Amino acid sequence: MDIEQMREEVRRSLLPLDELQQVLTDLENGSFTLLTDSELRDKIQAIHNGFVIQAPILSPGTLIYRAVKVSQRPAHKSRISYPPIEMVTTNGRLNRAGEGMFYGSFHRFASCLHECSCNVGDFFAVSAWLTTEKMIFNHLGYSNAVLRELKSKRDLPFFARTQEEPERNRLFREWQARVFSKRVPPDQTHLYRLPIALKDFALARIVQTDPEAPDFAFSGVIYPSVAMWLLEDNVAILPAEVDSKLALCEVILLSLDAIKEIRNEDGSIEKVETTVKTYEFARADLNGNLIWGQKSQVIPQPGTDASERTPQVLPAE
Repeated sequence: MDIEQMREEVRRSLLPLDELQQVLTDLENGSFTLLTDSELRDKIQAIHNGFVIQAPILSPGTLIYRAVKVSQRPAHKSRISYPPIEMVTTNGRLNRAGEGMFYGSFHRFASCLHECSCNVGDFFAVSAWLTTEKMIFNHLGYSNAVLRELKSKRDLPFFARTQEEPERNRLFREWQARVFSKRVPPDQTHLYRLPIALKDFALARIVQTDPEAPDFAFSGVIYPSVAMWLLEDNVAILPAEVDSKLALCEVILLSLDAIKEIRNEDGSIEKVETTVKTYEFARADLNGNLIWGQKSQVIPQPGTDASERTPQVLPAE
């Protein structure tokens, strides 16, 4: 089958816009609960025929934070990386029960603290990781309509900005952002099935219609932090990509001292200040054991505002 035949086959498979709108509305209103996981995955794949994305690429040396709530200093790298599948007993926004995923945040560690349902006085092991290879990501949850609805004062990241977007693509993006960014009560994690199905679609291997372009696989998904009112950007990375393309820089033992929301007169959220107190720093040896009492490479100071800090990464000693 040549390129034009492939493109024509895609065009023939497209639902009319009014039918597509009804399918999306039904799914958003809960029709997905009547489908099995495999049926839902197939339906999401089928209706997204013709959907166009921009895939952001992280260059080597990109800093990613991950937070784990602790009661004592962790002893091994495995404790602060993605959880073992036997410990994943409920659905998350981008993982099923029994499915591991590395959740982190870019540049600032405030949002990964909030994703852990943090409270003042909680202790965390915050790990700083560096990408060692180029990593290609998809993204979910971004639209100006959702930002306006939640009164989040921020701009869309560059990869989510579109100009003169076709109506079909705009319809998909706004629907994805709404259903992906909904808050889910802790006792209703079955509602994550729709965002998880979107994640499955977002991480599917891309098969190019251009025979000269290479096929490629995604490392994970970039998405706005729901716990931080979409003000910060989070990332969910597949475990195999963590093992092959991330290096642990250091681990910071800290406690949460204060949380303060900065709101405008119209009720919109400008920022969230998160103040922490740091205690000790660790690096991993060749076997993954965490050696505490190290000098920090990202140099946060006691009382650091984690919502503002963009650490300077220094060479290891």
